[in-house]
Amino acid sequence: MEAGLLRWQEFYNQWHSIIQSADQITFDQRVQQLEQRYLPAYANEIAYLHATWLNPHKEKLVKAWVDQHLHFGTVVTSRVEGIHSLLKSYLNTSTLDLFEAWGAITRAVTNQVHQLQSNQAQQQLRQPIELRIALYSAVQGWVSFEALRKVEEQRKRLLDKNFPLPRCTGVFMRTLGLPCAHLLQTLQEQGKVLLLDHFHKHWHLKRSGQQQLLLEPRARIDARPAVSNLPKSSTRRLPSSFEAAEAIGKARAKAPSKCSRCHEVGHQMNSKACPLRHQELLERVAAEAKALAVTEASAMTTAPTALADQPETMTGILQDSTGGDSRRQGSPVHKSSPLPGPPSPSPPRYDSPQAIYGRYVAARSAWYAAQPAGSIKTNQQYRRAMGLPLRYDKPSYEWCLDYKQMSKRCVTSTGSRDWTKEEMMAYLDWSKAEDERVEAQVAEEMGDDPLANRRRGVKDIWGRIEADSREQDALHLARGRTEDCIIVGSNRY
Repeated sequence: MEAGLLRWQEFYNQWHSIIQSADQITFDQRVQQLEQRYLPAYANEIAYLHATWLNPHKEKLVKAWVDQHLHFGTVVTSRVEGIHSLLKSYLNTSTLDLFEAWGAITRAVTNQVHQLQSNQAQQQLRQPIELRIALYSAVQGWVSFEALRKVEEQRKRLLDKNFPLPRCTGVFMRTLGLPCAHLLQTLQEQGKVLLLDHFHKHWHLKRSGQQQLLLEPRARIDARPAVSNLPKSSTRRLPSSFEAAEAIGKARAKAPSKCSRCHEVGHQMNSKACPLRHQELLERVAAEAKALAVTEASAMTTAPTALADQPETMTGILQDSTGGDSRRQGSPVHKSSPLPGPPSPSPPRYDSPQAIYGRYVAARSAWYAAQPAGSIKTNQQYRRAMGLPLRYDKPSYEWCLDYKQMSKRCVTSTGSRDWTKEEMMAYLDWSKAEDERVEAQVAEEMGDDPLANRRRGVKDIWGRIEADSREQDALHLARGRTEDCIIVGSNRY
């Protein structure tokens, strides 16, 4: 069965090669090859082909004779037979009378005419992108897209350098009524365009009016000077004389940039070359440290003042203990207190962002001082040595700016500003350390038997939180006083 299909396919291909013969010589050669292949085994079949098809109808079947006539590419009956299917779609049934059948056929033809008119109207207004070249400029809107696309296929043959054009046989123009590749080559060499006369009337669009010739020349004069520094692909013109003079004047009049902080020429206030770039941050830290020192000094002078305000009896006791001979009186003696001065600023809480960052800067400065001379001392090196994260993700920085944490902006005595990245990283370090401390404290309280601890209420929990906050505040305050005393003592000796 399969061998029979292969033999039939071979015969079918040879028969169609005979039908597609371009000239009579090729036709005779292919007929002879068919006879040599199937004679004498299939003599009756070959005789049938000659007597029924080739001898009486070869002028209507073979391409060599069919292409001698103008057929516009319609060489089969499939287009005509397709109308039968269209009519059946409008009839819907086979029991119509003559009048109903005539009405259905009329509607089918009318709809086709309206569709054709709509298609032609669109082709008169629109222009395909691949056809927007100078060669078709005179026939756009007057010839159908189908004809222009067939001509475009012929023009693309000129662009293929691997397959040069053969000798012109005239078959394309004779059968389709369209210009062939050889005519297009001649027009391009002469710098001309396609005209309406190059197309058969079958391809013309039905429209009112007459074709207007192009009034604008194809070759445009270049308005730019012959000598230009710009590349040919640029559309930018050369500047005029007054524009060039104005540009030179602006370049001369422009003064170099001057820093608004250090008032030096050559950089701006945000530049890395400015020596006072982080001066505001350093001044703020120094002011906080100074305020803390003033608070500690005022606390130390409070005790002698309290002793001076005690009754005379206390004074007498102190004098007797030191060997004095003052007399004891019945009424207390009060001394005038000094005038109240300006209130000293209260130190920030231990959990405030300013205090956290101050402790971070102090710890980093101590680490800098402990490093050998000539070593690299940067914030990244310090964080790496302390085991701190070198960076945080974006959600962590956004969490810092919440009103329950650091708040949106840093409020100072001179105004408000944005938090620096270093301040936010210090706050995140402290928050992480606090979480670990609280978790360790809870784990220690729970012990090995978590169920043995009684259940606490919300009031007890808040009380524990307040007590822990006071303990931490006192602890950090005492630690700061100890460091200040050490610093003062080291300065005395």
